[in-house]
Amino acid sequence: MRTAAIAVGMALSACAAAFGQGGGEALVAKAPAGFDIGYNASNSDMAITEFVPARQSVSNWTDMVTIQVFYGLKTSPAQFMAKIEKLVSEACPGASVIEIKQGEENGYPFNLMLQRH
Repeated sequence: MRTAAIAVGMALSACAAAFGQGGGEALVAKAPAGFDIGYNASNSDMAITEFVPARQSVSNWTDMVTIQVFYGLKTSPAQFMAKIEKLVSEACPGASVIEIKQGEENGYPFNLMLQRH
């Protein structure tokens, strides 16, 4: 079974990733113990980092931690997560998405979910 923990935030190596648009606040995340950065990209709309267990890749993994930050997202993190849940269930029957927590941190809304395949 594959497990991915996904943290989604809005507006914003010891294998650390920093998310920010300059001149403001930045989210800094450190890889969980035993994980390395498998993928990292950003543009003017969003940033993403995917952490996978050491010696695994984003193409072949058993567990993954993904952090996505959206700058100026037009929907709430909860609405975005509902869309992801729908897409996951359509693409992978039997998969589940479990919301772990939603809230606000330092004025930024966020959602944390667990996705299992």
